[in-house]
This record gives sequence, structure tokens and C-alpha cells, in this order.
Amino acid sequence: MGAFYRGMGISPRIYHGFVPGATEVLFALLHSDRTETFSTDFLCDYYDIDRTSDPRHDALGDARLIARIFQAELGEMRRRGLATLAAEDLRVKRFVAPPLR
Repeated sequence: MGAFYRGMGISPRIYHGFVPGATEVLFALLHSDRTETFSTDFLCDYYDIDRTSDPRHDALGDARLIARIFQAELGEMRRRGLATLAAEDLRVKRFVAPPLR
């Protein structure tokens, strides 16, 4: 995988230790001015990623969507000339579930 990231011109060091929610955290770092709640659906809409090809709330389907979001974020980093990101006191809003009916 390191070669993949190096091929995109991005240091693979930043991916060590990523945990679930990493796409939301990375988006928050890239867009510190945004105040919305960052959900998978929000990020798919932001990056214009089609959600209809993979089932949601399915391990494989969600993993594919997250991978597409991550690729879009890596592309954004590359276009901005960013190789690493760092932040202090970063806060990311959690997804707010709609009420059950």
C-alpha cells in the first residue's frame, strides 16, 4: 500500500493508525471552516460519489463507499499540494441519527 500512496505523491506515514471515522477526521482537517456534521452520506454528496452501486449498512458496501471517499480526499490533498496534515484540538461532529418512528 505504501507504493500506492507514494505514487500519488503522498507520504504513507499519515495512514498508520487510522480508525473508523478517519474519512470524517480527514475531511475536518481539509475543511476546518465547515461546521456541518460529517457523515458518510454527507461526504458522498460532497465528493459526488454514487451511493446506489453498493448496499448501505453492509460491511462490504460501506467499505467500498469509505474507500471511494478516501480516494477523493487523497485526490484533494494532492491537488492542494499537501503531503501531511496535522492539527491540535481537532473536534469532529458525530453523525446525528434521525428519530425512530
